Amino acid sequence: MKKIILALVLVFAISTLASAVTIQDVVRVTPEEVMADMKAGHKILILDIRSKGAYESMDIRIKGDKRIAPDDLEARMFELPMGTEIVTYCT
Repeated sequence: MKKIILALVLVFAISTLASAVTIQDVVRVTPEEVMADMKAGHKILILDIRSKGAYESMDIRIKGDKRIAPDDLEARMFELPMGTEIVTYCT
């Protein structure tokens, strides 16, 4: 029962968070800015959202990143840490 309640709370929190984000909240950053923030101790998750084909056709990987395909993002949002800045990249 506790697991069901926790799951429902998580679904509500994630859906509320997702609906609260608008295009105005999205900021473009350079790789240098991300590196500087990471060196300064900011909690940042690098999220690779390339399509499966793009991911498999390239050897480019960022050490420590998390990979979630765009089609899976909504279903896997619970895997993203709260309170952490998320930087996405794609092709």
